[in-house]
Amino acid sequence: MINGQTKFVKDALLEADVKSVLNIGFRYDSDLTVRDAVRANGATFSVLEAYGPNCSEMTAKGTADEVFEMDVRNIKDLKRTYDAIIWLHGPEHIFWEEFLEIREEIEAKANKLVIYQAPIGESPQDELYENPYEKHVQTLEPHMFEELGYETVLHDGKNLHEYDFVDGEWTFTAVHRVTDEINDMTRKTGEY
Repeated sequence: MINGQTKFVKDALLEADVKSVLNIGFRYDSDLTVRDAVRANGATFSVLEAYGPNCSEMTAKGTADEVFEMDVRNIKDLKRTYDAIIWLHGPEHIFWEEFLEIREEIEAKANKLVIYQAPIGESPQDELYENPYEKHVQTLEPHMFEELGYETVLHDGKNLHEYDFVDGEWTFTAVHRVTDEINDMTRKTGEY
């Protein structure tokens, strides 16, 4: 059964009719629901992943259309844009100050929307399978993203909306929608 946070992302990407998605932080055994949905809609699914062994596995298994071995903190070096960028359960893997430093660089690479997801509050996690990037280094709350102007959606099992139906999910989504004004300015200046 699909959970609320995954259903939200899938629906948002299909509603925006994206033709290219960059997923930050992924591995060959990640849930493929979102990838499969956007591919079925004719979109490409690319991955930016910091941990080399994950990149090698995804490349070997054809998990993504493109795999970039790169730390998100260096996303400014990525030479293209995507209709959507998703970083699902990722911002908690860097410090808040680092997120604040790179969020505009992430959003500059998106033509339509950016979706972030993270656990609500404290969610300890250490390295997994010798991957240092799996460690949670930051506790995040929805209000932190709301204060930056993001639309937030809670997935906390209270059944208050259609994306909140799994007890114990305890996650939030933060959405940045790129306005036509920003897209027009980017097209005119050629700056990303």
